[in-house]
Amino acid sequence: MVDSPDEAETTPAHSGLLVACLVAIAILSLWLWPGAVQVSRSVADAWHQVDLLLTGSVWKQVTGYSLVGIAAIGMLLPLRKRVAGVCF
Repeated sequence: MVDSPDEAETTPAHSGLLVACLVAIAILSLWLWPGAVQVSRSVADAWHQVDLLLTGSVWKQVTGYSLVGIAAIGMLLPLRKRVAGVCF
């Protein structure tokens, strides 16, 4: 490492992290670019089913608690490395 400063060390997951970063940037830019979501004006509109997810109280709770569950599981995964007795 000290003898050859010209060689750049790469991790095994270097290309995977780069792809994940680019995908995240693309999703974030697509999420910020279009602006507000328009509410459908008719039941026959194609976006009516999507509006049920955005405006229905039951679906708001389902999607909200699903995201909370995914975040909680994501925070529990590094716990295996930090605490010696945790094994799942």
